[in-house]
Amino acid sequence: MLPKIRRLPRPDFLHTKKTGATQRFPDFNLIHCSSPRSYSRFAVVISAKISKKAVVRNRLKRQIYAAVDKLPTTGDFIIFPHLSMLNLNNEDLNSKIHQALSKISEF
Repeated sequence: MLPKIRRLPRPDFLHTKKTGATQRFPDFNLIHCSSPRSYSRFAVVISAKISKKAVVRNRLKRQIYAAVDKLPTTGDFIIFPHLSMLNLNNEDLNSKIHQALSKISEF
């Protein structure tokens, strides 16, 4: 789990969702917004459409948080995974998220 300081609180979540730029990737959508902080904050939103079982949704959320835990990016990010993300192993999931965030940081 991410430390509390790295999690996106609700008011900032709503601001990021409203004003952030959306990037679409094959396995997830990502909304990002710049932030004056020197560290990044993340939120992961997993719909019940992904899986009816909370165990599956929470496992995926933990895997995503583990993938973004030590990334050197700055800003606020919201990740919306697709159903295809359940079929990825940890290495593929990590590489896809790292590629996406490195692509965004180039802009």
